Amino acid sequence: MGELTGEARLSLLACEEGCDPIKDRLRGSIRTIIEAVFEEKLDAVAIVTAATGHQ
Repeated sequence: MGELTGEARLSLLACEEGCDPIKDRLRGSIRTIIEAVFEEKLDAVAIVTAATGHQ
């Protein structure tokens, strides 16, 4: 009874050290925001480049 099943052992290993779902979600949100900002900047540069004819 003191022995872990394979699935229980995997779940313990997955969240053993440093597993923080709130921090992981926050990192994901911040990454999404940063990617969106970069995409907007790249789009703006592409529009200006196309409008001025510079490459």
